Amino acid sequence: LKMGKNKKDKKKGHGAEKTAAKTERKAAKKASKAAKTAGEDDVAAVIAQLEAEEAAKWRPLMELTEPANGDSEFRPSPRSNFSWTANSRRSEIYLFGGEQRLPETGRLKVLNEHLVYRPVENRWIRLGGGTLPTPRCAHQATMAKPPSGSGDHLFVFGGEFATPTESQFHHYDDIWSWTVKSRQWRKVTPASGSPAPCPRSGHRMLALKRPQVRLLVFGGFHDNGRTFRYFNDLWSFDLDTRVWTEIRTTGSQPSPRSACLLFPLPDDSGICLVGGYAKRTEKRGEKGLVHTDCFTLSLVGRSSAAAASAAATDDQLQQFAWQPVKFSGQRPTPRCGVTGAVNPSTGRAYTFGGVFDIEQADDGLTGVMFNELYQLDLVKQRWRLIDFGSNDVAAGGAAVSAASILPLERINAGLAVLDDRLYLYGGIYEGDDEQQAAAGVGERSRILDDLQSLELKHLSQGWSMILPPTAAAGYQSDESESSDEDAGEEEAEDEDEEEATEADDGHEATPPPPPVVAGESVESYSTRTDSYWSRAVGNSLRRCWPASDVTESLVAKYAKRAARDFYRQTAGD
Repeated sequence: LKMGKNKKDKKKGHGAEKTAAKTERKAAKKASKAAKTAGEDDVAAVIAQLEAEEAAKWRPLMELTEPANGDSEFRPSPRSNFSWTANSRRSEIYLFGGEQRLPETGRLKVLNEHLVYRPVENRWIRLGGGTLPTPRCAHQATMAKPPSGSGDHLFVFGGEFATPTESQFHHYDDIWSWTVKSRQWRKVTPASGSPAPCPRSGHRMLALKRPQVRLLVFGGFHDNGRTFRYFNDLWSFDLDTRVWTEIRTTGSQPSPRSACLLFPLPDDSGICLVGGYAKRTEKRGEKGLVHTDCFTLSLVGRSSAAAASAAATDDQLQQFAWQPVKFSGQRPTPRCGVTGAVNPSTGRAYTFGGVFDIEQADDGLTGVMFNELYQLDLVKQRWRLIDFGSNDVAAGGAAVSAASILPLERINAGLAVLDDRLYLYGGIYEGDDEQQAAAGVGERSRILDDLQSLELKHLSQGWSMILPPTAAAGYQSDESESSDEDAGEEEAEDEDEEEATEADDGHEATPPPPPVVAGESVESYSTRTDSYWSRAVGNSLRRCWPASDVTESLVAKYAKRAARDFYRQTAGD
């Protein structure tokens, strides 16, 4: 239904503003009514109640997580969109927050549980101390050492909370710190009068030591279920003065996005940004946008304009420049839900997982999940696919049998590097194949709780399973999924890239996939429908990648996987 088609548009701008405001009020009332129907309080009241409950709680600084019955070791519950932060000084990894699906009701639960994993002891410890941050997911956490001399801190910024029915959302703009030595949480109050980033989730944050100790926050999104906005602003938080500063940059700035990868360059000389996700509103509805571009941000000098102001902060005195870069090597194909971590001792970053959606008619999508591990050398600016079946990974020229060691495909997992070892935890798995069935995870969509590690200096040893996925891993429904990318809509949206044109840019819409014939094997189906899946994959790849990069071998590889995944989703085992 098109509104106002025959009406004259006088004072068009003002009328549009009034219409938008009226639409927003109606949507807010509708959401409030839906929440009441579901038996939920207003989200603001829920947050206030959670804050009061947290303030009234007493928690021990440490709680040894011995099993209650002695039958099994303690392990965290399944979750995704949590923070997973390594502390190299103490050889610990901190897990905070996230979201999970309650198996008995299928409803969402957002967490504020704080755990530490000690690889040397292979032990989990539940942490408390002070008032914990309220439950949140899609936040960011990083380790930093403030100049105050109080030692290492875990800093948490932003994130989101959703009610169990996911009809209401709340985005945070607060900063919390947890002191490693005293094991106490406290809310950090920024200096009075300083500007601050607006509430957001799906942003990225890291800590830099030069020229002073500070947190850097980039991008993210705000989506209340009625309207959405993506950001490309860059903020600095000085850990000494507690002042937020929006950094004014020069050069080619990245477009607004969330869920990108953000790595510090060696010696804290700058940062590296890779990919990300956003969505935009078009005539036919909302359009997903998958970014595959890369940028570096470096300090290029002092700003003469800021230097003229006596009130200028250190960050305002510095001049930062964005520069688009194209890394050499075998770079990852377009995908969402990727997780990444950097090894500070080598200047190499690692990325794992993700999903690529193949477009079909009527806005349908078939997702191809990944369990690929990529290495990005931040010094040489070169990508490398870690192929566990190749001779360059194996010791002595003997290839590793990758089929038995590769982790499940997943999105929105945790990845951290500690003592030259990579640790992968949790995330969301979708699909079904022999490897997942053997691991006891046969459902199409599950939130995982497995923990695996990889020795980065000895890749030939392959992945080591520390905690296998359990049957307690919760179901994840497609229509209610909440994620880093856009609060749960990435699987229902088309993909694109900023270099591509509009959705109807000459690429033909792909018809629905050929159905599986009764009694047909997956091999027969893949062979019979090869031309269809090759065309579908090729069209989708060319929408978000230069045509020269879409090779026949790449299309053939993805077409085979897409046919296999579609077969198993529709025909089962």
